[in-house]
Amino acid sequence: MSPQHFTRDDRLKLETYKLAGYSNAHIAGILGYHKSSIGRELGRNSIRGRYQGALADKVSVRRRQEIERNRKIDHPPLRRYVIDMTMDHWSPEEISGRLRLNFGNDPLMQISYESIYLAAYSDERLGPLLIPYWRQARKKRKKRGALKGKREIIKSRVPISKRPEIVAARSRVGDLEGDTVVGCAQSGNIVTLVDRKSLYLWAGLSPTKHSPVVADVIMNVLGEVDPQHLHTITFDNGTEFADHLRISKDLSVDIYFARPYCSNDRARNENTNGLLRQYFPKKFKFDTITPVQLQRVVEEINNRPRKTLGYRTPAEVFNQEGVAFRV
Repeated sequence: MSPQHFTRDDRLKLETYKLAGYSNAHIAGILGYHKSSIGRELGRNSIRGRYQGALADKVSVRRRQEIERNRKIDHPPLRRYVIDMTMDHWSPEEISGRLRLNFGNDPLMQISYESIYLAAYSDERLGPLLIPYWRQARKKRKKRGALKGKREIIKSRVPISKRPEIVAARSRVGDLEGDTVVGCAQSGNIVTLVDRKSLYLWAGLSPTKHSPVVADVIMNVLGEVDPQHLHTITFDNGTEFADHLRISKDLSVDIYFARPYCSNDRARNENTNGLLRQYFPKKFKFDTITPVQLQRVVEEINNRPRKTLGYRTPAEVFNQEGVAFRV
């Protein structure tokens, strides 16, 4: 049976056999490894394309030591930061990125997101404080067949194909994407609006999906923003947005509709809805949520660093633009 790891002696022999021109398969047969293991060893521990047994062994030992060291987060301030931010629903990648932004000159306050995962799954005390807060892998959606019957058409809708090119460029704040997140058992809805550039989120509770009610919620949550900083809203084709002409007139914005079944047209809105589901999962009854609770969650999401923003937060990017709010 082959050993679990290459030994120093194995690596010295491997160097000799490669210099002699032996194939990976031939060397594998001599040393008692699978040929793919020989290929991985050569690829992982070669320096500038050259394999040297003694040096390869040093590199391998150093790598294993680094992995073992990263299985623990020993520096107390770093450990506290990782725990606190995880409890705010930050992902390991967001935590690692934000640490580089905030503590770039302090090596004790740096950790890779891989090391956070390693620490969580190897530290019995740390794991329960982190793992429950991470987003779980989503189940693959089943492909839907063709919908029977006619889909209700929203009157006077303007398709996304007529939307100005500047909106796609995400070069300014004030171009929003809109959607609804549905509670279980018809217990209500959360109307969400996300700025395409900054990822800033607005949200409001709606007891029904009736378009006049949804329109009132949208006008209310966006009523605090100075109209000169609102340009467009792109909705999906749900009939809850059928009262779009009233929204457009009240907020002085142009409204467009995404292509049917093309969630990529509103990718930033869809992703933010996924973050919202961390707090209010699909089995959650939305009629138990208070406006104060929802606003607290919105503020937490707006102050969560995002990779696409260089690990700045939506609030930082949005406020950097000097957007004015109505008093």
